[in-house]
Amino acid sequence: MIDTQTGATCGTGEQALGWPSAGVAATQYGITGPVNLVHDGATYTTLASGPTLPAGTWSFSAIATVVNGTGQADTLRCGLVNGAGGGVSGSATTIAGHAYATLTIPILVTTTSPDHFDLKCLHDTTLPAGVIQAIIGQVDVQSVATRF
Repeated sequence: MIDTQTGATCGTGEQALGWPSAGVAATQYGITGPVNLVHDGATYTTLASGPTLPAGTWSFSAIATVVNGTGQADTLRCGLVNGAGGGVSGSATTIAGHAYATLTIPILVTTTSPDHFDLKCLHDTTLPAGVIQAIIGQVDVQSVATRF
């Protein structure tokens, strides 16, 4: 991926992608700000609304720090959700109450038609009061020429 804000442009055969997010562009590197997750279990919260990717094979990777400021342990899951609302793949970690963890989310996606993908997180059970957040550290999306 390139940063057009620095004057970089796509090369021959490359296609521009946009990845907007509420208030923050997810294509920026570094911490993009905390997103509060809902307290209800098994309810997705969108961290970054992604681009519509053309048909093909795509390598997606993200790093997210998840914070559980409640007093109850739970499993937090972050991954891609396609335009139809179906979970594609992701990573999970069980996190104690009043703790945090970093998730590395590597995903390989093959589409036969254009599809939209969002980065979302959820946790398994309804949690008591307290902060439940996810912070995007990095998002990378690359076209894969050949899949073995």
